[in-house]
Amino acid sequence: MLITTSRDPNHYLRRVSKIIALSFPNSQRMNRGSLSLKKLFSYCWNKQISRLLILQGTAKEDLIIVKAYLIGKIPQLVEATIKLTNIITLQKNRKKHRITVEKVCLDFSEEVNKISKERITDFFQPLVQESEHASSKNFLTIRFRKETRKSLIGQVIQENSSLSLPLYNIHISSECVNNEYQT
Repeated sequence: MLITTSRDPNHYLRRVSKIIALSFPNSQRMNRGSLSLKKLFSYCWNKQISRLLILQGTAKEDLIIVKAYLIGKIPQLVEATIKLTNIITLQKNRKKHRITVEKVCLDFSEEVNKISKERITDFFQPLVQESEHASSKNFLTIRFRKETRKSLIGQVIQENSSLSLPLYNIHISSECVNNEYQT
């Protein structure tokens, strides 16, 4: 997974992109600079990256909008609006609370429907699959529950043997249109 920001990000958005990149094993963060969307897709194709997350900040600092793309022959915007809230930005001097994640676990409450589970699992599958065989002490749990009829909320928690630290919340709305990148 490649994680980047919109063009000309503020300091807060850059910090959040680092937190997101650290929370997912085998992901990489890239400074976007002046790269167009087409050039980002080319980079992903050349490096055989299957997922692209573009973080966009809003005027309200604690809200980040995420555009998630599945990179195939034709990159496809995931059919959801994703918002990140309640983001914990860790300070450099708090070493015992640093994010170190070796495995990602998805957990769904019973009220989440089968189709939503499949879409979310499919998107996160490369991250879960690549890290499954690691016997890890540090892992990331995303606990999804139904928020409204058309949206889910997931709490992202870093867990290890001595600590359970909430990092951020993911709000996923299925009301977004299915846009495809036009070449």
